[in-house]
Amino acid sequence: MTSIVRGIIMLFLSVIIFSCSDGEDGAIGPAGQNGIDGINGQDGQDGTDGQPGTANVIYSDWIPTGFENFINNSNADFTINAPDMTDAIIESGAILVYGKNIGNLNDEDTYAIPVVLTNTHFFTAEAAGQLELRIRSLDGDIIGDPFFEEYRYILIPGGIPVNQSVGTKSAKDYATMSYREAISLFNIPE
Repeated sequence: MTSIVRGIIMLFLSVIIFSCSDGEDGAIGPAGQNGIDGINGQDGQDGTDGQPGTANVIYSDWIPTGFENFINNSNADFTINAPDMTDAIIESGAILVYGKNIGNLNDEDTYAIPVVLTNTHFFTAEAAGQLELRIRSLDGDIIGDPFFEEYRYILIPGGIPVNQSVGTKSAKDYATMSYREAISLFNIPE
């Protein structure tokens, strides 16, 4: 019986060994049908151009000064409510502030703040929604009449692209922009 079992095992192994030989590839089958092309749609009509935007730039109206008519101190502060000034704008955007002096002859002078005139004028934005305007005496004496009668701010959220064509400013140049450059670049109405 063991010789029969040995013979069956030998036959089985022989079949397995000889049946594992590498054969030739078969012939290529017939090509399938071509797919049906879709029907291309027609282009729609162009819409009308909208009003030029301000690239999500936020700006205030002119805000009357909150400083006294005569400042009998060497420093003074007042707060402007800026409800759209968020922590994100403070941390990664740009804040531009301008002061306007109407003058005695109705001459309009608009300055980017910070600026040093007869006193130092600057602002701080330490908390969302509040812009602090500050005046400091240069010589420690009283300030007297404040130079600016109105203030305006422009808030530029972080990540706003700026057209880099000739004559425009990049984000790092915002602080050096004149008022006229800023309102022109961001299409802000006077």
